[in-house]
Amino acid sequence: MYGEQFNQLVKEIGKETGIKVEELSYGYLLKLTKGKKKHYIIGYKFDLNSQASGNIAKDKYSTYVILKEEKIPVVEYKALFHPIRRAKYQNENTEKEIYEYFEKNHNRLVIKPNNGQEGIGVSLCKQKEELIPIIEKLFQDNNTLVMCPFYEIETEYRTIYLDGKCMLTYGKKIPYIIGDGIHSIEELIRKNDRIKIEKIKDETKQEIDFKRVPKLQEKVEILWKHNLSGGAIPEIIQNKELEKRIHQIVKQTAKALNLRFASIDVIQTKTGELYVLEVNSGIFMKNFMEEYQNGYQIAKKIYKKAIKNAFHKS
Repeated sequence: MYGEQFNQLVKEIGKETGIKVEELSYGYLLKLTKGKKKHYIIGYKFDLNSQASGNIAKDKYSTYVILKEEKIPVVEYKALFHPIRRAKYQNENTEKEIYEYFEKNHNRLVIKPNNGQEGIGVSLCKQKEELIPIIEKLFQDNNTLVMCPFYEIETEYRTIYLDGKCMLTYGKKIPYIIGDGIHSIEELIRKNDRIKIEKIKDETKQEIDFKRVPKLQEKVEILWKHNLSGGAIPEIIQNKELEKRIHQIVKQTAKALNLRFASIDVIQTKTGELYVLEVNSGIFMKNFMEEYQNGYQIAKKIYKKAIKNAFHKS
């Protein structure tokens, strides 16, 4: 069954609000009924957003184009199109342009699927020779990719936005260990209950030597992606001034994309700048619910408000 925890949560909300909840399409589609009104949730996407806005949100390059036009700070993206299935968008200088963009950005580029999520298929290229093989591999399953400079990220923040309000903002902190000069990286990871070694190994593959023994007090970051599904750790934002700055950007972004309900990721660089990284119209909070204390109740409160707004404003 699709999203059993999420479906159970929605059913709980239904009982508390007098809304009938039915599972359709093997649980992927939820039908909500109250009186003569009906609403649907499909794949964590509520029918609060228009189809156009939802499609823009899952399209990283389209989101970038709109936010740039609106002068909202956003991570830079360049589109790459499948050489056969999207041939009309290609040109004979594409490969040259890729190499030039790589060199322009200090020989570090991030390549990812244009409509990807949860960090799947995201690769950091540090060698010129890696670029084309990685791009060709990603094109096996994708028609459009995006490449962007590598930003030195201090923290990535996710905000859940609903009808003009920022309901929740939390940071996704890269997990790290501190060396003791005795134990290996893997041994230190296994001592930390908050870090799941299986997730780390799957995410990092050959990027980390887990047998290496870090020096005493050496800090070792064990991920470069800020995805909860990959092992990052959620922390509710405490800095109110920073939260205010993030919320301003989030509200501008939602307004620019005509979104009512969305999760919007904003990065803070190590030099303090803020940029929108990506936008999602599907509100997936499973990892937050599992990793954060009281995460289930926090998520339930947000989903409950979204469902109430759907019926109230329909």
